[in-house]
Amino acid sequence: MKNIAAVVTFLGLGVLSCQTLHADSDLLDSQSGIINLIVEAEDGVPAPNASIYISDGHKIVDIIKSDESGLATIVLQRGNYLVSATRTQPVMDALDRFASHTAKVAIMPMDTNSVILTLHPLENPIAALSLSTLRKIGVADEVAKYPN
Repeated sequence: MKNIAAVVTFLGLGVLSCQTLHADSDLLDSQSGIINLIVEAEDGVPAPNASIYISDGHKIVDIIKSDESGLATIVLQRGNYLVSATRTQPVMDALDRFASHTAKVAIMPMDTNSVILTLHPLENPIAALSLSTLRKIGVADEVAKYPN
């Protein structure tokens, strides 16, 4: 219930901030729209400093970062976009990696969209490689035997 209240609060604040963006003609014109983004961990905790990738389906259009509250806003031209987020977190001598699923967003002129991206842990790619593959790419035998 707490997460729902936070989302409703954010969406309400998003509407308020959109009015501010509408007033600033440099940010929003008759061919652009807004995406308000929330990036969160699986448990609903905001994910600060997550990298958010916006693609038109062929190439990356922009990469932005979420703020300390896991929020970000971007103005885009009319079109269809793919949006996803990633984040790495240092843990001792390794990195924990997280990624969201990809959201499809259609931007219409003067429209506001809200997207919640939930980060999920990714598996260790080294652990999936066989011992022979690790040896082929030059990993020392003693290290290759214990990839975790």
